[in-house]
Amino acid sequence: MGDNKHKIFIIKDNATVTGSEDRQLDALRLRHPKTGQAAAFLLDADSKELLEVQTFDDSPRSWFVGSAVETDGHIHVCSPLDPLYIVLVYMQQSRYAQQLDQLLSDHQFPDTVRLADSVGSDRLELIADRKGDSELNAYKYNEERAVAWLERRTRRLAAVLEAKRLHGTSGKADNFVKVREEEVDKAVYLRFAWGLTSEYLSSELSAALRCRLQLPDERPKRSQPAAEPPAKRARGAAAPAAPLEDYSQPASNAKKVLAPKNAKQKALAKSAIGTKSIASFFKKK
Repeated sequence: MGDNKHKIFIIKDNATVTGSEDRQLDALRLRHPKTGQAAAFLLDADSKELLEVQTFDDSPRSWFVGSAVETDGHIHVCSPLDPLYIVLVYMQQSRYAQQLDQLLSDHQFPDTVRLADSVGSDRLELIADRKGDSELNAYKYNEERAVAWLERRTRRLAAVLEAKRLHGTSGKADNFVKVREEEVDKAVYLRFAWGLTSEYLSSELSAALRCRLQLPDERPKRSQPAAEPPAKRARGAAAPAAPLEDYSQPASNAKKVLAPKNAKQKALAKSAIGTKSIASFFKKK
């Protein structure tokens, strides 16, 4: 990796191998089969096995790896990845039959051509048709074969998930909460396996695989707000009363008729004759 600060943990078949002293691993920069963006991979120089590198940064926490404790929350996890997923992307983009070396030629990711040694001709025929004689070894993408190959892999993955009772539909751990087998339908495991497989597929190929597996499309539909019906008047109810005054017309200059005063009000008015208003004291003289 070129960085000795963090160890590399290779996880394969539920076994954890710490470090890479017993393997010669070459760092590759390849195009991710789903996003098309640059991603980190390792290639075993001897077995030609491809490993995907995923980085987890959960500082300042620790990791339990086997009997060891890694105090640094930054860790690299490497898991095997079938290189045929990456080859599949280049197969889809090619319009005519090509040899594998030419097919994997990518000037932005020159390491891609090294995958030719990891994929044999028998495996290429899982997703492509051979054209020409055996010396030419040219291949052209066959979607029917590719989807059938993906279906077989997805169903095998679903069987493993069902055996381990990993369905991804809830946050509870089945190791601590015993779940009866009849509570989880087999289709749940199949959909979960399809979702995991789709992490390495284009959206078009993922949709084709979903149709092949006969999984319903569960994307939520956009609901349009219903129009509010006009308010209905109850039978026999009177119409709303019209305003007593017409505010659209200018105010009239007619004098308002004053209500008659009682005896107390008349006495207060009489005593106020000859007095000044309190506002007069604040006027400028």
